[in-house]
Amino acid sequence: MARLSNYVIDTEITDENQNMLVHGYTGAIDIIDRELANYLKNNKDTLERGTFPFGEENYDLLNKRGYITDKTPVEEVQYVKDLANLLHKKNLNGIKCFGFIITYNCNFRCPYCYESRISNFGKNWSQKTFTKEIVDEAYEALATIEPVKEKRYRGLLLYGGEPLLKKNQEIVKYIVNKGVGLGYRFGAISNGFELENYEDILGPDKLGALQITIDGPRDQHNTTRVHQDGFPTFDKILSNVEMALNKECKVSIRMNTNMENIDKISALHDFFEKKGFYKNPLFQLNSALIYDYLDDLKESDDKAKGINYMSHKDYIDVYEKHPDFNFEDEGFYKRISDSITKGQRMMLQPTYCGAPSNSYLLDPYHNIYACWERIGDGSQVVGKYNKDRVKFFPNLEEIHSHNVSEKETCSKCKFVFLCRGGCPVKAKTHNCKLVRELFKTSVNKVYKKIRSISNNALTINSRIFREIYLTC
Repeated sequence: MARLSNYVIDTEITDENQNMLVHGYTGAIDIIDRELANYLKNNKDTLERGTFPFGEENYDLLNKRGYITDKTPVEEVQYVKDLANLLHKKNLNGIKCFGFIITYNCNFRCPYCYESRISNFGKNWSQKTFTKEIVDEAYEALATIEPVKEKRYRGLLLYGGEPLLKKNQEIVKYIVNKGVGLGYRFGAISNGFELENYEDILGPDKLGALQITIDGPRDQHNTTRVHQDGFPTFDKILSNVEMALNKECKVSIRMNTNMENIDKISALHDFFEKKGFYKNPLFQLNSALIYDYLDDLKESDDKAKGINYMSHKDYIDVYEKHPDFNFEDEGFYKRISDSITKGQRMMLQPTYCGAPSNSYLLDPYHNIYACWERIGDGSQVVGKYNKDRVKFFPNLEEIHSHNVSEKETCSKCKFVFLCRGGCPVKAKTHNCKLVRELFKTSVNKVYKKIRSISNNALTINSRIFREIYLTC
């Protein structure tokens, strides 16, 4: 007897008589009438083609997309585990992503920064920076880790600390110029405060992408994005953002959001709109929920005690109220939108990020890390590199064995390949309810956006899903 798959994500479209169906392991996505959705739910264990009241063609479509299945619940779980392992194996053999941790030193003292955990190493420890010799060794290490050039992602990340300090000019420009000669292009996560010193290498062919944090309008930002010498940073960062955009550099502004600045999102958006930034397709503003990393890592930095962390409910409320803003939403909005507009299945991933498969971050101490949330943590070093060789430690194999098939609760969850089990570093703060709420809100935001530009009703018969299927 056929039945409704346990991996059907059924979301009601607000103010419409329609539901969106997404299948958790086929990636199918369709809009159906509410009447059909209710029938599937109320008859989930007895779905037969010959007695299906909505026609055999729709039954066959639902069956082909995976919503209706002959698999038992146990068989479905096993299928998910097999698929997760297959996808993970593919990722392990796929493109490798690399980053250089230029230095652990930083000219800011932001209270929520993860770097509080390395402060006990002392100032001298954080001062160490890449040298030309280390850069050459790092580039050789990249080729050793992945000998096939085509399987090395062309974009190299510059990270820290603050990678783009004024005093790092010479070495960063050496990295970029040498890397360009090897076929790489660059992005950086920076506070943007001393960016003017890098104007000559900014642009799409060199350092072409920047993530810069601005935590709200001027007064708000200056309370959290604190320079080590105590003076305001907003205006100088803003000037550098304008300069970078003029150099055709992609700039993503990240607003770290908590209860202190949650009501300032609109004000910052309006500020950038008045500046004309949104007319530039290279500019975007994103909001990210600040998790209590320090508590999660059992740290006790006094500077962080006064941070008013935002609840997941508060974040959802803001997410719903601002349909045009970019929020940290597990990538749901983009994936749903891409699937519908491009006529393709939802992208399925077996891990939350690249750390369990394809991410390698090299620091000035010749350490290799898989996860950028763990850099500076000696226990998380996965290997060493030098001029002679690259040596990996056993814990890398442990990290590379991790995917959603390992956790039974994840394997049985309909969101398994969309949520991807959450970030292991943030496991304490990972909230399955938040994931469901974010998905529901994203579905409705996408639907309203599409309907605002198209008068055509979306139904299962519109074939918005191009039939692409994965098999184990």
